[in-house]
Parts: sequence; structure tokens; C-alpha cells
Amino acid sequence: MYKILQVYIFLLIFIFSFMFAEQSGNDEQLFKQGIIFERMGKFELAEDIYLELLNSDPKNSRFYFQLKSLYKRNNNFLKLEKLLDNRIKLFPKDFQTRVEIGDIYFKSNNKEKAIRYWDDLLFELESNKTIYYLLFQIFSTNKLDKKLISLVEKGRLQFNEPNFLSYELGNYKSGKFDFYGSIQEYLKFLKTNPNQLNVISTKILIFSDDSTNFHTITKSFD
Repeated sequence: MYKILQVYIFLLIFIFSFMFAEQSGNDEQLFKQGIIFERMGKFELAEDIYLELLNSDPKNSRFYFQLKSLYKRNNNFLKLEKLLDNRIKLFPKDFQTRVEIGDIYFKSNNKEKAIRYWDDLLFELESNKTIYYLLFQIFSTNKLDKKLISLVEKGRLQFNEPNFLSYELGNYKSGKFDFYGSIQEYLKFLKTNPNQLNVISTKILIFSDDSTNFHTITKSFD
């Protein structure tokens, strides 16, 4: 009797494993078909496939990111916002997606709504360092200089860390050709990260390739 039960359980496991493998294979084929439709410019057909796949497996990241990419490429902001909202319901601590909601408002010419959204998000999560890094990135991408500087200042006060986001701000100021400000931030970073001396030295040496920056560099070390 015991052996019969073992055989029965084994058969059930085998059947369910086979069914799961078959379903996974079907999903993979369907997913590849969606990508082919995208490449052919048949975006609505691709969208239908990705939505069908997501409905059957809502937490599947591959399906989600492919559909998200499709919406972004076609500037379909309304559908993109709905997709991100659903993602947040499944993953409430997905701060990256929450920040991206504001980016949708910003890119759809609703900049005031975007700023309010990001401000509210920062107020809600002001003790979470991750949100500062994510907002820094999005402010940098959208060239929101004042918001970015304000964010850094708030973070330094919030965490009582004068060097908070100093490396990131150094890179940002370097991209703005503010070499003096950039070096000041890199020096702040070095105070708590002395093992990164070679990295920072290399960055400063790159500035020195332009002889007109010599005075700026020497002034930074006064």
C-alpha cells in the first residue's frame, strides 16, 4: 500500500512538472513572438502578447520590462503610468518605479505635477538613503540643477553627513565644467573613503589635461 502511494505521488509530481515545463515553453515562444512583432513595427500586437503574459504571470520581470520599454519608446505615458502603478502594488518597496512615476509626469509636460510628486515622495521617505540616490539620478537626467543641489543639502542635514552624495555631486559638477566645485566634492568624499585615492586622483588628473584648469586645481587645495 505504501509503495502504491509513493508511485501515485511520483506520478502527480511528474505530471505537474511536465505541465509547468510545457506552459513555460509556451510563454517563452509567445514572448519571442512579441519581440518579433516589435521589430516589425507591429506594436499593438506585441503589446497584446506582453499583456497576456503579464496577466498570467504578473511578477515576471522580463515581461514587465519589455512592455515598459515598448510604452516608453512610443511615448505612451498613460499606459506606462498604469503599468508602473500595477508594479508598485505588487512591489510596494520598489522605489525606483515610484520615482519613475514622476518622470512620466515630467516627460509628458506636466512638470509642476512631477515636482510635487517627487517632493511628496521625499517627504514620505526622507529617512531612506536609497530615495536620495534615485532622485539625484532623475534630477540629473532632467537637468533640474536647483532640485538636485537642494536634495543633496537636505540629505546632508538629514543624515548628518557632510560628504553625503559627494562623489555623485563631484561627477555632476565635472559634467557641468565646474571643476573647482567638483574637486571640492571629491575631497569631501576622500575624507571618509581614503581607499579611493587612486580613483579620485585619476579624475583630477584628467582635469589637468587642459592647462587652463591648472589654477583651478591648485586653488582647490589651498
